[in-house]
Amino acid sequence: MPKKRKKYQARPAHKSEKVRPDQVRKVNPQEIKVTIIVVCLLVFAFSLYLFSLPTQTSGILTSLLAFLLFMSVYLLMLNPSVIMSWRYRLQSSPALLYIFPLLLWLLYTLYSFLSDQLSLLSVLDSFIICFLPLLLTLSLRNKAAKLHAVDFMIIFLLWFAVEWDLVSDVTIPKVQGEINLLRVVSVIMIIYLYYIIRSMPVKLLDWKLKAGQIQKAVQIFVIAFPVLLFLGFSFDVIKPLDRFPSLTALFFSFLFIAFFTALPRELLFRAVFHTLLQKRLGKTSYIPALVISSLFYGLSFIYIQQSSAIKLEVSDWFTLDLPWAAMIMAAVTGFFYGYVYIKTQRLMASTLVHLLIVWAWGILFYP
Repeated sequence: MPKKRKKYQARPAHKSEKVRPDQVRKVNPQEIKVTIIVVCLLVFAFSLYLFSLPTQTSGILTSLLAFLLFMSVYLLMLNPSVIMSWRYRLQSSPALLYIFPLLLWLLYTLYSFLSDQLSLLSVLDSFIICFLPLLLTLSLRNKAAKLHAVDFMIIFLLWFAVEWDLVSDVTIPKVQGEINLLRVVSVIMIIYLYYIIRSMPVKLLDWKLKAGQIQKAVQIFVIAFPVLLFLGFSFDVIKPLDRFPSLTALFFSFLFIAFFTALPRELLFRAVFHTLLQKRLGKTSYIPALVISSLFYGLSFIYIQQSSAIKLEVSDWFTLDLPWAAMIMAAVTGFFYGYVYIKTQRLMASTLVHLLIVWAWGILFYP
């Protein structure tokens, strides 16, 4: 008699699978070289900015070292081979899970002390950002990599609290600080929690874009920007700049938007939120996931101050200014970013569109 064939059982939707030794790639030297070049470029640009400020030499050195250290960690953690290697080491030594957040918190606190920005609030809120999301993430570690209710709490802690200025303001540098250090820490923790601990697909973070993916990003920019212009003029929220920015200002704004605006937002809303949501709804449900993630992206702009905002009296002692125009325009742009992300399956493609739109907008109009 012929043997009965075992019934095939489908594997559950993407779980946080363990990394076998044979699956671990060595750290790619090419990825590290690219990271070093980008870090050097950023440090050079930031040093030019620092020397233009009325800051003492000690303050410049402290700010430059902190910038170099945190940006190196931030960009190294975006390398797929580094992530895969790190995952394997954490599996072999689970106790190391707490070491990295601890070091990150200590470095943040050390810089706050050296730059004379240390306070009880800065110590507490940085501790919460580094450890509470970690504990929440560990509760999901053995569950499928889909969107759970706990993820909303993690996203709120790592992004919305910083965007809404509900935490202490430790900046680099202290004088006229443009970089909120806790925001950088939050971005680092997003990568650590979701791509190292939760083991989300690292191919989404690949820096290399093919010609077709770059072309798709540019095409969407060409379509999206006129749509935003139409909405801006229709809502009467556009105010053109009096003069064209200098080349130096354009260079600095390009780098700042790329690494402190576009990439962090796309990392959270596309590479994390959209990906988890699509896993929850199913692979064929990319349109509902795209719409929902775009609406949440628009909602995240509720902190924007706008003259045309609608005042909502929540209670006798609290009035909420609802910047409806900014939220609608953000949701529309989020739809375009998400579309590029779905079509290319690359974080850097949607980041490129985000960068071009925000940069072009800043060249032509007031924020």
